[in-house]
Amino acid sequence: MLSISPALAQDRCLRLPEAVDAALDWAPQVAVAGSEREVARSRVLAARSRNLPQFNLFAQAGIGEAQPIDTVRDDQVGIRGNWELYSFGQRQAAIEEARQTLRAAQAGELEAQNDLAEQVILLYYEALRTARIASLQRAQTEGYAREAETITKRLDRGLVTRSDARQIEARYASSLAEQELADLRRDQTQAELSVVTDVEVTCVEENSALALGQSLADVLGRLNPTEALLLAEDSAYAMLRARARVRSAQARLRGANRAGLPTLSLTAFVLGEYDDSDLLIDDRWSQEDRVGFSVRQDIFTGGRLRAERSESRARLRGAAADLAIERQRLEMEVRRSVLGVQRQGAVATRREAASLAAFDRLEATSLELERGTKTITDFVLANDDYYRTAIDEVAASWARDQELVRLASLTGLLLEIDYREVREPAEEVRLPE
Repeated sequence: MLSISPALAQDRCLRLPEAVDAALDWAPQVAVAGSEREVARSRVLAARSRNLPQFNLFAQAGIGEAQPIDTVRDDQVGIRGNWELYSFGQRQAAIEEARQTLRAAQAGELEAQNDLAEQVILLYYEALRTARIASLQRAQTEGYAREAETITKRLDRGLVTRSDARQIEARYASSLAEQELADLRRDQTQAELSVVTDVEVTCVEENSALALGQSLADVLGRLNPTEALLLAEDSAYAMLRARARVRSAQARLRGANRAGLPTLSLTAFVLGEYDDSDLLIDDRWSQEDRVGFSVRQDIFTGGRLRAERSESRARLRGAAADLAIERQRLEMEVRRSVLGVQRQGAVATRREAASLAAFDRLEATSLELERGTKTITDFVLANDDYYRTAIDEVAASWARDQELVRLASLTGLLLEIDYREVREPAEEVRLPE
């Protein structure tokens, strides 16, 4: 069961660095990726152990018949040693396969951290957006509430028609419904952020988000699609993981192709044997020491080696196909993000201009309504137009920064940011060259 940490102090909101740090500190998906890395590391150690001598202790106790005298005991105890000296590349292939599997697991762990950081930042931006939209919707509702109260008084005096009064009342009721939906979306986003960070979120702080957006724009804002794609192919954790899997499959196939070749080993044993079958000898313990070389060569395995080679070739084809799919997906998302970065800034500028124009129209319409030169319908249209364009402006305000975050995630730069330095817009965020 998820345990949400207590909310932050009531005098301040959750900052972006705190959100990212909190999520990375406890996230179960990162713990899963870390455990997979540890498993892969253990397999590397196991594969490398084939380079070292192997020793084991053995013992057995037995009773036999020595006719016509009696039953006799025949016990053995000893130490065996085996050191594989040469395997025609089988041992090296196994070690390389394990090493590449470890690299894939390491890239997978970083990819899990990267994806989580991206998720948290995008949720943070969404929390900012939904909070501002809810605030705008509340302002519109309060404005309609005041107009509804005023229009009711004017209706009682016969200064407006009943249809005008009903129009305002209808818009007020509709605005209340829209406010409920806006508050719901805000609360849902804050709830999602609370679950991901394990911190109860009641509000989010804007300055650190602005600082991150500016820092990412300085680094990534001028990249063209070709430059961004080259950077992503070199640094994206998903690509690193896919390439490591291809190399692991190649090493596995090399090992399978050499599995039918002989192996040369150095063997040794020290054997102590107890035999009481000869009653004339008091000391019935004897010792045998032996050192030599052994060769092992499979002659018939019932198709096992052929099946292993077939499986290895299929694994390699699958890994190569996964790499091609990952490269295609990466190119698609990088191109989309670069275009989004380039265009969303212009969209936000135009949305802001439209919102200012709509606000001027609303103010002018309100004055003219008081003078009697505009109707209630004119006011309703101007009011709806302003709040629609204002909400559109808010929706576009974080779109460019969200595309920058996606691009930083695709190019592997998102984890390079020291989020503890992202505090105020005036402070510089250090990124690698």
